[in-house]
Amino acid sequence: MTITARWADLRPGTVTAQAEHEMTLSTSEDIRGLVERLSAAHTSEAHLVHHDRPRKVSAFGGDSRPDHHVVVGVWQGFGYIEYTDPEHWSQPIGDPNSPEWHTSTGEHFRAGSGIPITDLVNALSEFLTNPQRPACLTWREHGDFPGQHRVAG
Repeated sequence: MTITARWADLRPGTVTAQAEHEMTLSTSEDIRGLVERLSAAHTSEAHLVHHDRPRKVSAFGGDSRPDHHVVVGVWQGFGYIEYTDPEHWSQPIGDPNSPEWHTSTGEHFRAGSGIPITDLVNALSEFLTNPQRPACLTWREHGDFPGQHRVAG
């Protein structure tokens, strides 16, 4: 099983073509290497695609796309992960002291959703071997955050 991870180096003055990075993850060592890279200053969040998940056809262009969206990052010493598939749009219940984080591509991680880095590594390792939302974390659906309500749909 493999995952493709894409992220960017956000150092001021970096040429866009040189800033974009892609890595294929197939081992626990690869997972640890990705998290180490994401821990570096000036590194964006990574977007992950698991190659053993189903694909869906876009209603707009008819092209085939992943049926899921997974965003991971490291911010101020905490790991962040958001998992979206046809049944879930969720972030973990994390350390209440973890700060809010806005990624470079517009994802919003609420305060309290950051987890220890070791938990992030464990969750990504689980996702590598089982292309479902990692069960090693306790998740909260987006509509379940305080101050929000679910929209029937």
